[in-house]
Amino acid sequence: MLSAALVWVVAGTLEAPVVNVGDSAPKFAISTDAGRTLTRSDFGGKLLVLNFWATWCPPCIEEIPSLDAFQRT
Repeated sequence: MLSAALVWVVAGTLEAPVVNVGDSAPKFAISTDAGRTLTRSDFGGKLLVLNFWATWCPPCIEEIPSLDAFQRT
């Protein structure tokens, strides 16, 4: 019984927060390929687009030109 309760508590803490259009980005820290750590505050409230993709994902690869064009505007 104790094990089941522990699993329930841990699983509940792993749940992703709900983010809606217009919300501020959740707090995060990422490392660049140059070894620098970036956080949300490094962007000073500017528009921030977080895009998660993979090299094996064809739709992800297809959207790269549109994201690049968006970044240039």
